[in-house]
Amino acid sequence: MDVSCLRLYFETNQADSVFSFILEGIATVLVAILAYFTLYDFPDTASFLTIEERAWVVHRLKYQGSKGSGQMVAETEGFKWKDVKAAFTDWQIYVALWVCISFCFISHGLLLTLA
Repeated sequence: MDVSCLRLYFETNQADSVFSFILEGIATVLVAILAYFTLYDFPDTASFLTIEERAWVVHRLKYQGSKGSGQMVAETEGFKWKDVKAAFTDWQIYVALWVCISFCFISHGLLLTLA
């Protein structure tokens, strides 16, 4: 690396911003490690719940979308290729994808071209 580039680097005060990015990155990694050991991924593994509370939460999660219909319809826990095919042939997925991609193109175009 050329010495003049190093002088320009330190004269423009970019070393402070690099240092702040390093500190923010360290804080993010520490929070991620802490979250890995403290967050529970399902009520069955939550040690602070009693047995009755675990059963109630699991039941509520399993039947959470069926309140408006008046019927208790449980989620299925199995995997079916039919569902994958239905997801890939649904037109609404492609419309949502088109909206998301077009928004990303517009926002990145504005971000990169505006001063």
